Amino acid sequence: MNFADKRRKSSTNSSRHVFRIAHFQPVSLIFPLDKTEFSCGSDATIQISISVTTADVVNDANVLVLGYKGTNSTHWGKLHKNRNYNQIWLMSTGESALSRVSVLPPLKYRYTSYNWSFYYHSKADISVPFGLYVPSANSELQPTSPAEGKRNFLQYKTKLVAWMSSGHCDGLSWDRTQFVRDLANIIPVDTFGKCGSHDCPKEPVEDCVNILRRYKFYLALENNCCSEYITEKFWRSLQVYEAIPIVIGATKREYQRLAPPLSFIHADDFDSMARLAEFIQSVASNVTLYNSFFKWKTHGQIKLSSPSERKPLFQDGACALYHYYQEHLSDEKTKRHYFDPYGSSWLANCFQCGERNWIKSYIFDQNLEAFEKKIGSSNIKE
Repeated sequence: MNFADKRRKSSTNSSRHVFRIAHFQPVSLIFPLDKTEFSCGSDATIQISISVTTADVVNDANVLVLGYKGTNSTHWGKLHKNRNYNQIWLMSTGESALSRVSVLPPLKYRYTSYNWSFYYHSKADISVPFGLYVPSANSELQPTSPAEGKRNFLQYKTKLVAWMSSGHCDGLSWDRTQFVRDLANIIPVDTFGKCGSHDCPKEPVEDCVNILRRYKFYLALENNCCSEYITEKFWRSLQVYEAIPIVIGATKREYQRLAPPLSFIHADDFDSMARLAEFIQSVASNVTLYNSFFKWKTHGQIKLSSPSERKPLFQDGACALYHYYQEHLSDEKTKRHYFDPYGSSWLANCFQCGERNWIKSYIFDQNLEAFEKKIGSSNIKE
């Protein structure tokens, strides 16, 4: 059902304001929507139209979501030619810049395409991180139980290190699969998922969770290293598996700013993989040291965002977008500013994984060179 059909359907209740979100994608979506019309607990009806390419549907929306797979320079040209300047163009993705180059418009449209951004970074207009640490004093969540400070988090943990990956086995900007293999040559590492050698049941979910909760450490290795790109693998390690995450992804300073205090091991702190492995073993064999990584549980909690919250085409995300739109409806400066996807808020905030040479050795130089050639390295720096 397109907006024209929905408009006729909604005409019987003209007292309700209709807020329309259109999603431009020339190819089919890989995920279904459970709802295309709903309310956000106000006097507005939210309507979602997906994979639209016809001009009347595109121009009739309050917000046009762009940049998914299949959008090429021809599409961008036609969209700009017929643009409705009363409409907000939105960049939205849950992936890092290096794995979602499809959101980038041609360079001639760099500064005139997106009005707003909707993604995980704190610089986004609508920021929806994968997880959030909320100190108890500033939290609306239930206070943390003092009993957390007395728990032995090593109890019932019989395995050392786990890693699960559902894709990108060959790596994007760095070879994290080889990194895991090399670490497994020094200490025991069990691998799960598409890139691993062990199965973890998909249903029921609790079965896989119970398997991973037996591990003392979890490799939370991001497929790309970009600013604040700290995905659910890190937050689930702390919240769900209660395993100490070993991380490569964002900078250590960003982990320190965003994550619970003293809750993780950053691989870039060590001179070599052997030193990293040695530290992992020393923490695993020391109950007091291991439990110190969970002291944050007495001072705060983690809030995980849901897929629905992270996508503007799903109800929670669409409602967040609607409320932001309403708040800035009369603010022309905010409403009409342009988000630069090539700039420091997106593409230019990706970097090499780590400062240590041993970590840099896992970087795919040829991939980065090909990427910079495709985009134009001179255009992604400010």
